Amino acid sequence: MNLGNRFSLSAFGGVQYADNQGVVQQGTTTLASTSTLWSPTGGIEAGWRNARTSVLAGYSRSISDGGGLLGAVQLGNAYGSFRRELAPGWAVTATASYGTNSSVLPAAIVATSTNLNSINLTSVGAGLQRNVGKKLGLRLGYTHDFQQQGGIGDIARNRFFATLSYQWAKPLGM
Repeated sequence: MNLGNRFSLSAFGGVQYADNQGVVQQGTTTLASTSTLWSPTGGIEAGWRNARTSVLAGYSRSISDGGGLLGAVQLGNAYGSFRRELAPGWAVTATASYGTNSSVLPAAIVATSTNLNSINLTSVGAGLQRNVGKKLGLRLGYTHDFQQQGGIGDIARNRFFATLSYQWAKPLGM
């Protein structure tokens, strides 16, 4: 929904059903893992923009695959971004996000198999973008991630990246 020329708001909601079946290995013991879950899911995102600046913030909650480490998880994610055009073709960006992953498996199975039942990730970053013509872009950036893993310890990562992109667009049916 656009609220005037500068503001936008979007939301979604519903329910998700998860049916998880598998096995968990602990040493030489194999444990059966079965869980079913109905869970509310939803999210909201708000944005503001003018000719040279844009701000976006949102939150979502859903069931996710957990990246394979925890199995199915309840994922909560809050995020925000800021973008400012410095000069034609040049822009700076700043991003931040915080996500929580909590296992949907029964606590007894998770605790017995891995001692890991949740992972939290905080990420902040900054970038510089340069558009070269209408189709070619260059992006340089830095992101710092801090991951908290219940029962295992904390991990911090610094990532530097460079992205060269080419945009190709053609209308459907042509």
